[in-house]
Amino acid sequence: MSEKKVTVPRYPNAFLYGFVSGCMIQLAARAGTMEPLCARPFSYLRLGLVFGVSISYWDYWRRTAMQQVMYGEERQRYHKTVKAINNSVRYGEEDEIQNLTEYLAGYTLRV
Repeated sequence: MSEKKVTVPRYPNAFLYGFVSGCMIQLAARAGTMEPLCARPFSYLRLGLVFGVSISYWDYWRRTAMQQVMYGEERQRYHKTVKAINNSVRYGEEDEIQNLTEYLAGYTLRV
């Protein structure tokens, strides 16, 4: 038997994306203003870190909000299903349903 390798889906790294974006924005700003690219080298890191943290937080917030919306939809679907089941059973019909379930179970004495 050959074992199949289970692949777990991974999300792209938001921090890395933000860090690279921040560095590239700093690089483009330096090139646009014709400032030497080697002037203030820590500004690349600083802007990269700021962008990385902010995009990571935004991604976390977006996923958490989406998860809460999905939980709400699931709860709403459950309550609608329960309400539909409760509304489909008319008053006085409970005894008929009990007879039917007992009959299907095979141990009813009532006719």
